[in-house]
Amino acid sequence: MDLNELAIHVEQHPDDHEKRWRLAKRLYMTWEYKQAQEHLQYLKEHWGTKLNVYRYLAATYYRLGRYDMALVELEDAVALWPDEIPLRQQLARVLEMAGHREDAANAWRDILEVNPDHPLARQSIERLSAPESEESSRGELGLKESDSGIDLSAGLACSKCGAYNEYENEHCWQCNAVLVKTSAGGIEGTPRPEYRPIETAGRAMIALRAFLAGVFVIVGLWLIIDGVQAPPLAEAGPDGNWTVDGALSEILLLPRAVSGGLLLIGWPIALMLALNLFHVPWSSWWNVFSVGCLLGAATHIILWSPANLLPFALAVPAVGSLALMVWAFRAKFGQIVGAWVVQGALSASLAVGCFIAFEGLDPLTQMTEIVRFSTRESSELILPQSRIPVVATLQWQPTGSPWLDQKASQAVIEVNAIDAVLPMTVEVRSSDQTVHHSTIAAMPHWFTLDIAPRSYYMIIVTGPDRAGVSVSVYSVLTPQIT
Repeated sequence: MDLNELAIHVEQHPDDHEKRWRLAKRLYMTWEYKQAQEHLQYLKEHWGTKLNVYRYLAATYYRLGRYDMALVELEDAVALWPDEIPLRQQLARVLEMAGHREDAANAWRDILEVNPDHPLARQSIERLSAPESEESSRGELGLKESDSGIDLSAGLACSKCGAYNEYENEHCWQCNAVLVKTSAGGIEGTPRPEYRPIETAGRAMIALRAFLAGVFVIVGLWLIIDGVQAPPLAEAGPDGNWTVDGALSEILLLPRAVSGGLLLIGWPIALMLALNLFHVPWSSWWNVFSVGCLLGAATHIILWSPANLLPFALAVPAVGSLALMVWAFRAKFGQIVGAWVVQGALSASLAVGCFIAFEGLDPLTQMTEIVRFSTRESSELILPQSRIPVVATLQWQPTGSPWLDQKASQAVIEVNAIDAVLPMTVEVRSSDQTVHHSTIAAMPHWFTLDIAPRSYYMIIVTGPDRAGVSVSVYSVLTPQIT
């Protein structure tokens, strides 16, 4: 079983102490000391009295910088196994590293009483009895890799990635490479992973990513609420945002909102699947969850970008996800890149599938035309002021995107006059048919008109006198006077 499978198995079978023991050792070897400590504490309470559980638990506390708890575990263990010399050595070394030199010297004296021929005891007592200004080196302490007197990192080192494995493993738990055992029980010339105490920093980074994801989620919710509360363009009249971005904010409100929820839930799952596929270790679900949620929440915000910036903005989560994965997970770069491609494809499929479900393929296939049209200036048109009767013929030009032409097929016509005699009437004709007729009882007067590109619309304003009248046209599509 790899690390992830072990963690899942233990979660589903909490009473399988043998597997939990293997998981705790794996976690220790991957520097996930806090999680290892939690499993070891559980084993101590539910698996009976086991010497190595005490020793691993003490070493784990040591790695976490909790010397006091490490000493408690070791003193309890010495009381249970008073003749266990390696256990007493571990206690002596932790006492020294914790600054208790006199107690450490006494611990070595206790070892001499049990084993008068111990090779390190007398030398250690002399060193500890010397003035404290004589700082001892790590080599003088005789520490093994665990810094605690127990070689907890012992095992088979993978020749491919350097990860440590248990002797019974045939394949590396991290990269799945075949483990070649030598007569010495190890592998010659294999790289040894550099010690990296990541637990405190790792949890801090997880908290930071979770905080940033929370901020992005709040911003996304604000964008959704703002979009829901905004009146439709047809009801906003002349005060509406008659631009491509204004229209898209209304048209794509629901797809954007739903895609945000899908990304927030689906990205962590896609990331987990991709990491498993390429054997990238992720011992902490919270680590995967924080990375996935941050990417999902950030991408949701980017989906609200202006149309002319959207193609460039979408490159941000693509590049950012790779950088974040390299930062958050320890594996070969090729493994990270493979997982990055897969999780990106799965997450993109969620967002794209959501938009297709609501709007079909047209907005995606016509994105170039939509982006190009979004760069043009406002389509507001003010007709030259003239006296009643006012007659003007307009034609709206297509955007280049049939989808946008159909979705943004409304315009607002505003009629205004000063000191005019009311009531007045306004009529709009298209193809010799009246498509709008209303009585003007107050100024300014505006109404919504359904339009089609390349069709002609004649606007006629009449009244009892020859007052000066101005007509303004607001629309996403571009109107022209013919």
